[in-house]
Amino acid sequence: MVDERPAAMAVPGRLELRDLTFKRTSDADAAVEPYVPGFSYGGWFDATADVVGAVGAAPRGRNLTKGRIELRNRAFFRFDDARPKSPPYIEGWRDDDTGGFFPLGRIVWRGS
Repeated sequence: MVDERPAAMAVPGRLELRDLTFKRTSDADAAVEPYVPGFSYGGWFDATADVVGAVGAAPRGRNLTKGRIELRNRAFFRFDDARPKSPPYIEGWRDDDTGGFFPLGRIVWRGS
């Protein structure tokens, strides 16, 4: 049996939601909240804990689109998208100008 994501390829770090970038744990810069701890496997992200930092209301005065971000591939889907939701994901708002994301709540780990 071949492991789809061998542990040797796992890079520990965090997904910073302000710009959806992955930062390695070994990076010297401080974490910017909100973020999600986890591992990167090439282009894939596996969350290991819930959102760290503020969640809730979207900021005012920005061009925002309500929807969800699927954490594994960082894909954004509008709230009215009919495609099935693929956990883990976070509901919230995408900043249309910066591409950042503002979480409404915590991670949804399993399908409903």
